[in-house]
Amino acid sequence: GGRQFWALSARGSGALTLESYAVINGLVMEEGSGDFTVSGGATARLGMGSTHTFYIHQHSLAGSLVYDCLMLGEYMKMGPGKLILKRATESTSLNESVLRVIEGEVEVQGVLPDATRIHRVFGGGTLSGSGRIASSVTVHPGGTLDGSHVSTNAMTIGGALKLKRGSSLAVDLGSQTHEALQVAGAVTNEGADMRLALAERPRVGVPLTLVASGTAISAPFSTVNGAALGPAGDFSLDYDGESFKFVLEQTVAQAAA
Repeated sequence: GGRQFWALSARGSGALTLESYAVINGLVMEEGSGDFTVSGGATARLGMGSTHTFYIHQHSLAGSLVYDCLMLGEYMKMGPGKLILKRATESTSLNESVLRVIEGEVEVQGVLPDATRIHRVFGGGTLSGSGRIASSVTVHPGGTLDGSHVSTNAMTIGGALKLKRGSSLAVDLGSQTHEALQVAGAVTNEGADMRLALAERPRVGVPLTLVASGTAISAPFSTVNGAALGPAGDFSLDYDGESFKFVLEQTVAQAAA
């Protein structure tokens, strides 16, 4: 319909279709099976205003909560489940939102076009996906930015990226399908751990860019998967029972393996 919900509880898979200007200000997804999708027309949106806080309490690990509509307000992602943001760029001021990933994972498949907000990932939260974030991202201690994943490709950040001490930058390394996390602004590394995994068998001698900045990376990464780099910046990763040796090569504007 085209009315307002103060809060909605979803128990299991299903769908909610919002008509013109329908709004909702809170959603709880309880344990169930399959995905629950919230979608609608060009003006359908979640949130009641740019100054309102939208709470997502997502406890389901059996399925994802999928948003395919406009977003408005400050989004607090809570609970261990996964939220997928599918809506692409909209030529409207309504699609103004800011993410606060407190717990669980938020996968951005579309575009968050508001260039003025700073999205934040806190301890216990993960931000991932292959979409584009027009503004900046800050990852706090215990939080993870899954910047490049073989199954979803890489994220693009139009602003700056700040990685606090105790945070993680996760990258899946692939041989054929690997893409680098692209950050237009500066990458401020305050002591983040580079969390790397081999998703495919690597090709010897072929460099894989992990993160690239259009400005600069403030400091080199010094640990991979919690362990200090070797004297030459070397580290090892396992794939299918084999161990492969890598070297982390870092310049002013990029880090590559």
